[in-house]
Amino acid sequence: MSVDLFLDTLAHVEDGRTLSRPQAAAAMRAIMDGHVPEDHLARWLGALALRVPTSQELLGFVAAAMSK
Repeated sequence: MSVDLFLDTLAHVEDGRTLSRPQAAAAMRAIMDGHVPEDHLARWLGALALRVPTSQELLGFVAAAMSK
């Protein structure tokens, strides 16, 4: 995932919308691969801290972590 695509996903989360499993997995892979600058990561964590992740988001995050 490019930084621009991550920013689109970040805006989606900051708007309070949920992610699909593939969106969540792609975002987590980008984070884990070191493609996300620290300021974007801080915004990502802040946005996710404001709500409870959906089951599809959690499954995407876990799938990305398990693929490493």
